Amino acid sequence: MSSNITIKLRLIVTMTVLGLLIAILGGLSITALKSANNTLNEVYSNQLVSTQAIGESQIFLGRSRFTMDRAMVHPDAADVKEIVTRAEQFIESSNKSWKVYLALSQSPEEKILSDDMDKKRNDYINNGVLVMGKALSEGKIEQADSLMMKGLTPLYRALDAAAEKLTQFQATSAASMYAASQAKYDTQVGMAIGGLVIGLLLIVISSI
Repeated sequence: MSSNITIKLRLIVTMTVLGLLIAILGGLSITALKSANNTLNEVYSNQLVSTQAIGESQIFLGRSRFTMDRAMVHPDAADVKEIVTRAEQFIESSNKSWKVYLALSQSPEEKILSDDMDKKRNDYINNGVLVMGKALSEGKIEQADSLMMKGLTPLYRALDAAAEKLTQFQATSAASMYAASQAKYDTQVGMAIGGLVIGLLLIVISSI
């Protein structure tokens, strides 16, 4: 009787431990899937979208500058005002892309960089490109030429440097998220392997 009870107890303990291991491994699997899904969601819904929005904003500003330079080649042309209007439309498109980025969630560190870029971006647009376009539309060619040669370049350099810092921060953040996700994955795989080994040892011991 005592022997039977001992065998039953051993079986109960073994099956209980195996059941717990199965539950733990299942929980680890669910946690790993959620963690991977959250990382992918963050990269897709925030990092990727924000990088794309910043890139589009910069591209449209570049097109605006190119259009203004085109107007400067023939400032006396009859369609110079239409060319300036087209450049201003590119600025509007750039503003739309920039607003898309600003609407996304930002960490405190990213907010500092985005505020800096926003300030330099507004400075470049309002005190550079638009002033140059206004001068061209009013036929003030010398003022427009002086602004193009001396004023726009430092403003754009400041904007470009701010954009580079922000883009680099996003790339670094994405890399950090990937590294953290990989570390979690390695830990969870190690725990799963450990659980399997313990389960197999219990089965062997129970069989013996």
